[in-house]
Amino acid sequence: MTVMAKPEQTNLRTMVSAPSLSPATIAKPDLISVEQAKAMDVARMTDLFKAHLNPGQLHFMKLLGFHKIKIERAEGMFYIDQNGRKILDFFGGFGSLAFGHNHPRILEARKKFQEEKRQEIAIAFMSQYAVALAHNIAKCSPGDLDMVFLGSSGSEAMEAAVKLAERAAGPKRSKIVYAENSFHGKTKGVLGITDGQLYRADFKVAENTVRIPFADIEAVERLFRSDPEVGVIVLETIQGGGGIIQAPAEYWQKLRALCDQYGVLWVADEVQCGYGRSGRFYAFEHYGVIPDVTAL
Repeated sequence: MTVMAKPEQTNLRTMVSAPSLSPATIAKPDLISVEQAKAMDVARMTDLFKAHLNPGQLHFMKLLGFHKIKIERAEGMFYIDQNGRKILDFFGGFGSLAFGHNHPRILEARKKFQEEKRQEIAIAFMSQYAVALAHNIAKCSPGDLDMVFLGSSGSEAMEAAVKLAERAAGPKRSKIVYAENSFHGKTKGVLGITDGQLYRADFKVAENTVRIPFADIEAVERLFRSDPEVGVIVLETIQGGGGIIQAPAEYWQKLRALCDQYGVLWVADEVQCGYGRSGRFYAFEHYGVIPDVTAL
């Protein structure tokens, strides 16, 4: 405890001048406005892309001929380039554009938010929009998949899913199983369960992982039976980066039974195949099974 003398009362005031937030002596940076960016030509875009973004990706674009294209607009399932040509978008933002580009209902909602100056980020407070979205996702999800973590990317969603499952499995069951040719993201944590040197490069990845063949239920059973430290298995319901590979219904049904028998938590990665892309909200719904954790 600190003890101090009570200060003498006085009527004198000290006036403090607020510092200038933008001193004239500081040179203003040469920034590019939104309209200037819109008018930018391909040559200028290329120079800035190489200087500030990803020269390696630009090399990949050149292999496909994409480096000469400037996207002016995007509507529905199409990009429109600088020559008015429509380009069919088969990527869909790798799963992030579930409703296509600039869906009218989304644009209308965005317009209302801006016109009415509604809050978009309220970390210290509850958000009525976040709870409504979580409620809607829970209503679209089978079984007891009713708790939602909202992230900003597929990798972030998978990081959260794996952390949750690993925590629930406990320290004595710390091993995580993943499949050959899997892709679960490129952030540091999930690199350990994303297969292939292309993504892992020289990064040091988590060592508590076990790799098995995809869609091989006998390999799953052998591993569960022989290694009591296995606590989590992470699988894409449909392998995306691995080549759009599906496992038969029997595999998923037996997997669910084995997870229940051995107490292993199943994390279903539906970032690319979920949200209605397979004809059901979740691809695993086709097989009559429900995972313990999933990611969209």
